[in-house]
Amino acid sequence: MLMAEYDYDMDIAVQREEAEEIGEKRGEARGIEIGEKRGIELTKEAIKLQKQGKEAEEIAGILEIPVERVQLMLS
Repeated sequence: MLMAEYDYDMDIAVQREEAEEIGEKRGEARGIEIGEKRGIELTKEAIKLQKQGKEAEEIAGILEIPVERVQLMLS
């Protein structure tokens, strides 16, 4: 008797909502992963440029990121 009140449309709606939530979580996790990798790459490049004698302002221009971010990377 569990199926006495089964509503197909409601079932589909619930499944879609659950699938959307799963997709959002996967997308968020992937975005974080990509962002972390990009941050690591930029930090390595900033350090490399600093070792070449470049100042934070020049590094920011080369990497096209705010100077404040470069300063954080190098501190």
